[in-house]
Amino acid sequence: MRRFYELATETGHLSQAAWQAQREGLQTVDPNNDSQLEFAVLTMGPFLLCQRQALRSPREFSAPSPATTHRPLHLAIGIGLLLSTAFYLLTHRKSPS
Repeated sequence: MRRFYELATETGHLSQAAWQAQREGLQTVDPNNDSQLEFAVLTMGPFLLCQRQALRSPREFSAPSPATTHRPLHLAIGIGLLLSTAFYLLTHRKSPS
């Protein structure tokens, strides 16, 4: 996992980072050693990411653009929370007696 996060941070490509980390980890496994094979299956096998584009060579990795921002997403989440809170308060207020 450490290698995955290093690659993901460096490149910004999660699926490519998972593939590369698994590839590097599996290259150290001795196929004739049952305990190493079992460890590899249990630790590296369950991690699967899907992507819609072809895998690229590690040499083609590029650093993520510093201009990449998640501001529109944060704004949409904030507005959604605000609207849902207002809706809840309006529908659950007590009527004056």
